[in-house]
Amino acid sequence: MTTSIKPNKKSLGTLAFSQKVNEYQLFNSSRELDIRSKVMLHASGNWGDLAPEDAETNNQVVSSSNGGRIHSVYKLQDNKTIWIITSGYGLTKDDMDLTQFSEQDYCNTVILFPEEY
Repeated sequence: MTTSIKPNKKSLGTLAFSQKVNEYQLFNSSRELDIRSKVMLHASGNWGDLAPEDAETNNQVVSSSNGGRIHSVYKLQDNKTIWIITSGYGLTKDDMDLTQFSEQDYCNTVILFPEEY
């Protein structure tokens, strides 16, 4: 499901891969490109195979000024499912305690397999 509201790519934070996703794509450019294309879909507001009510929640988070979590679900070329989850989407520096934590502690995007959640 796609939204007409595009996420702010800067609000996606630091990108991280789970260990299993990293191993899955290691030394395999086709898999790496497949995953990269899914990250770009997530960043453009295409939530993939997400349930309509969850897609609507994503749309509300993207259009809100409060920040939150967005989640996408995609099938890879070999029919494996991956999840892409952005935590802390849209938080501003004013929302963060940067005396004890870094921006990366507040906002990040993780690519993982559902069984790793």
